[in-house]
Amino acid sequence: MRRIAALISTVVVALGILTCSPSGGPVMSTDGRGDLTPCAGYRWSLKIGLDPAARSLDLTPQITTIAALDGIGLTNVQLGVRSAPAETTVYELQNVIVVRTYSEPDLDNHIIVRDKTGKRITLESTDPSCARGSAFASQIAAVRSALDTLKPSAGSVLSVVGVGFYDVPGSQGMELHPLLSVCVGRNCQPAVAFTRAKTSGGESGLRPDSGF
Repeated sequence: MRRIAALISTVVVALGILTCSPSGGPVMSTDGRGDLTPCAGYRWSLKIGLDPAARSLDLTPQITTIAALDGIGLTNVQLGVRSAPAETTVYELQNVIVVRTYSEPDLDNHIIVRDKTGKRITLESTDPSCARGSAFASQIAAVRSALDTLKPSAGSVLSVVGVGFYDVPGSQGMELHPLLSVCVGRNCQPAVAFTRAKTSGGESGLRPDSGF
């Protein structure tokens, strides 16, 4: 019996396919490895802004909704390539409500948020130690510092700015990963060196330089 148990353990470790997050759900990666080690995982270069396209992204945020992001479906996601325009757009979500927060072995901090109808999306704050050389290194560091200070919890109201990312094995849909800006409080205004924000209807307006 001991030999069988040891064999099973060896197979599980060797495959590295599945573990459980603090939320009770699986942490998976379609490249055959779970996101079980710090600073590594599924489509990692895109998650932290080290891919070739990251520095050419327009960082002007487009105001959107959880419902609109939830309606984006990608069928041909490539490991090292952003799918335009979904993953080449920086989005802003306003007045979303925190459901829960937790961290993963890859050192990402996850914030699950919902809208008034209950639709949910995952926001992810990258650990700055994993983002050296990233096109978004300064924003990533500012967001993590803000979250460590503000400590949003279930019921907190956030507004955030982040890069679109389609996570096939995790949330199985659109996320904002990495977060580039966050503020806590109803009608707060996130800013990360942005001076102008565009609405999904194409209009734009100046935004004050406030928030993290």
